[in-house]
Amino acid sequence: MLFSEKYADIASDFNNWVQAEGSTYTPDLALRYLNRAQNVLWLNPVNGWDYLIVDRVALTIGTDLVATLPTECRKVVAIYVDMNADGKPKIYYYKDGRIMFGFRFTDTFDMSTGHVFSVKFYYSPIGGQAYLKYQKTLVDFTGTGDEYSFFPAELLLLCAQVIRTREKGLIEEWKVLNSEYVRLLKDFKAQHQHNCEEISVEINDANGTPLIIPSYGLAVTGATKPPYGFKNDFDRG
Repeated sequence: MLFSEKYADIASDFNNWVQAEGSTYTPDLALRYLNRAQNVLWLNPVNGWDYLIVDRVALTIGTDLVATLPTECRKVVAIYVDMNADGKPKIYYYKDGRIMFGFRFTDTFDMSTGHVFSVKFYYSPIGGQAYLKYQKTLVDFTGTGDEYSFFPAELLLLCAQVIRTREKGLIEEWKVLNSEYVRLLKDFKAQHQHNCEEISVEINDANGTPLIIPSYGLAVTGATKPPYGFKNDFDRG
């Protein structure tokens, strides 16, 4: 694993820090703050943490064009159709989009069960099976047994300390901890987000499909499309 720290070790550090700052120790204090810190970090990236992304989950769409989202889905990243089953999305669907390629979120809320989210398509998905890409939830720590932290220990600890000092009104200490937290979060995202991704800019059509613009090659006399997967300046000669 790239990093694998246990909850018990992080909780011990947090409790030691709380006692050192003069607060009364309560057994579940670290549990509460570390779970809150985990949730704050979970929410941070706009499109979700790479290691928490679940892709190509087939949606079961009922006759009313409603598909219930998985219970562990807390952030929808994309909904799409792969018409030729090659693993790459071909048509994307958008929230409140055009009638042929749009959907809306529906929520059935009850105080005894919480939220139950679904998506309702305006029109039956074109081209076959609709798939869901989402960021899965992280369950709360329980504080018992061996529990590994998804986030590095130092990052989770700093986040919990930032929350604690903010609520206690320890402004000067908060400034120091928050500055270090922001720096460490930035470093973590730089090392573990979007690794090995292509950085060239692509122009997509209204369906989200990349456009291939005809170009001239050295070995041909007319406008041609480059082979799939190659750039416009690819020389086929």
